[in-house]
Amino acid sequence: MYGLCIASRPRQARIAVVCSGLLLPVVVGCLNRSSDESRSAPASFRQVERPAFNVRAAQAAVPLYWMDDANRNNALDPREVAVLWGAPSSAWVTNGRLTTRFADTYARLIATSPPPANAREELLKKELGQAQPTLVYTDLTYLSSEEQAIIDKVAEIAERVERVHMRQLGSAKFAARAKELDPLSRALFLRNQSPWCANPGTEADPRCGAFDEMPPRLSGLYPEELQRTGDVCKAVRDHPNSEALFGRFDVVRSIGERLVAVPYSKAFPMEMTAVAEALRDLATVVSDPEEVAFRDYVLAAAAAFETDDWASADRAWLKMTSQTSRWFFRVAPDQVFFSPCRRKAMFHVSFGRVDRSGIAWKRKIAMIQSRMEEELSDLAGPAYAARPVELSLPDFVRVILNAGDSRRPRGAYIGNNLPTAGPLAKAGRARSISFVNMYADRDSRALIDATINDYFCAETAPRLSSAPKPRIINTLLHVASRGLGPTLGHVVDGRSAADVFGGSRAFMLDQAQAQTSAMYFVHWLKERGLFEPEIADQAMAYGVIWGFSHITRGVFGPEGRRLEHGHAGAMILSAMLERGGMAWQPEAQSASGNDKGCFALKFDRFSAAAEHLLRKILDTKARGDAEQAEALLKRYVDDGRKDLFEIIQTRGRRKPGAYFVYSFRTGA
Repeated sequence: MYGLCIASRPRQARIAVVCSGLLLPVVVGCLNRSSDESRSAPASFRQVERPAFNVRAAQAAVPLYWMDDANRNNALDPREVAVLWGAPSSAWVTNGRLTTRFADTYARLIATSPPPANAREELLKKELGQAQPTLVYTDLTYLSSEEQAIIDKVAEIAERVERVHMRQLGSAKFAARAKELDPLSRALFLRNQSPWCANPGTEADPRCGAFDEMPPRLSGLYPEELQRTGDVCKAVRDHPNSEALFGRFDVVRSIGERLVAVPYSKAFPMEMTAVAEALRDLATVVSDPEEVAFRDYVLAAAAAFETDDWASADRAWLKMTSQTSRWFFRVAPDQVFFSPCRRKAMFHVSFGRVDRSGIAWKRKIAMIQSRMEEELSDLAGPAYAARPVELSLPDFVRVILNAGDSRRPRGAYIGNNLPTAGPLAKAGRARSISFVNMYADRDSRALIDATINDYFCAETAPRLSSAPKPRIINTLLHVASRGLGPTLGHVVDGRSAADVFGGSRAFMLDQAQAQTSAMYFVHWLKERGLFEPEIADQAMAYGVIWGFSHITRGVFGPEGRRLEHGHAGAMILSAMLERGGMAWQPEAQSASGNDKGCFALKFDRFSAAAEHLLRKILDTKARGDAEQAEALLKRYVDDGRKDLFEIIQTRGRRKPGAYFVYSFRTGA
């Protein structure tokens, strides 16, 4: 969020981070400095190691990242510095040399930090320490001038979308106050897009946040007075007009004694119009005849920001495939996971380049998609009949930047299936995406390997891998599986999954089904010769790692709220232990040697254990059996191995997760 100064950037090569322009003056100020500050600074920057430099820069709200010690000289060199999106690189690097401003900032960063001055500062450091900055870097210098102009326009759109997203979060009203904050507090506001803490170890503490006197966490999606006085979700659910009030693209407002649904375009008119204008501006620079589908989607999205006609925008978006555009671009309200009551779609931007290396593999899967649907139908039992499917096999995408709801304080989406709601989703039409460069950097892989060695026994850990391929296979099948079997759009006696199970439990079951299906189908495809045994084992095991990562983030949230992904992970863990696909060995040492007690995977029983849980989930969803859903949660979560949930959380939280920052180089 350094972007308000983007317009003043030189057109030359530059590096930019995904941050909102709204916060630029709050975080670092517009970096229009005197010429003295852009002079080169001949110095050797070797006083602190690369990981420590990146953590210190992030906690001081400094838009810098040390990418790699490429020449192995243990010093930070100009070519190794990424300047995060929106901050002009000339303030930090000029003519291949680091500036005096960089030198001054470096000196401040390496200075010994004083101990926390008070309890709030201690909580802030704990909050920020739970996620380390992790760079997604893209070199785009090879692109045409038109394509580079597109990147500039999308960067501006991302800034404006984050303003809308902050209105949804209820944090936009605090942005002006943030300019008075100390660096640590500004860093939190920048990362979380709000003053509130958001990580598992600190989220529930009301003292944790950017201000000395923390305001209550009140969403911008529901009336504040309703949130202050009771359970807003129950109040809306019990309202006679609850279906309209829970509209995915509406804000709930109170008018006197009445609750009314207000479309996003009317609730946030200035911010929504600003995005629409920026999208139309983007469309004017797209003249490539091979990018007609991209331009059409941009214009349809612009209209939706003014009319709330997201279905028309989705139709245009589905025509923008890996075959019809080199770009991946999604600007919309999509996921509901991080909204109160899990009913309101949150705004985001995801932007990248299509990696066409996956097209041939997708064609192979497309040939057997009907057989995959029939397989799930057989597992689901007589309550579900296989339907004609046009499976949305994921496009492989290399992310350039994420913004809004896609820029999480911890972690990131590694795949998606969009749209998630509306007439197209109900008809089974969606586009799936696998983000192949997320968690593929050296820092992420090192962290994954270390965590694997802490969780698993010595005989299991060597068979697991942080390499991208098993993760991509698992993610690809996870995302594709959300379009198979009884999906979120499945209707029983005229009632949707959200109506039958409640929005939160519907998503919980959906995630558990998708991940268990992915594990099952890896084995199923291995038997049909599509995967080598070693890669298949690694991809199946990644499903367990997926579950562990979400258990680490939390099974239950503040006030005992069930967390969808954490519950899905807990269900998988408990079922695998119950059916012998995995064992807890309390006396054995972990592969790292750090802990007594470790998990061992039993690969010969792994697929059967996954199938057992998958059958139960499919049957529950196919019949719309809310009682059985509760029984599954009680068996595998409430009465599950909570001692092991705690062990997973303890070991997983010893090491920070990833907070992704995005940097891209364009220009000559």
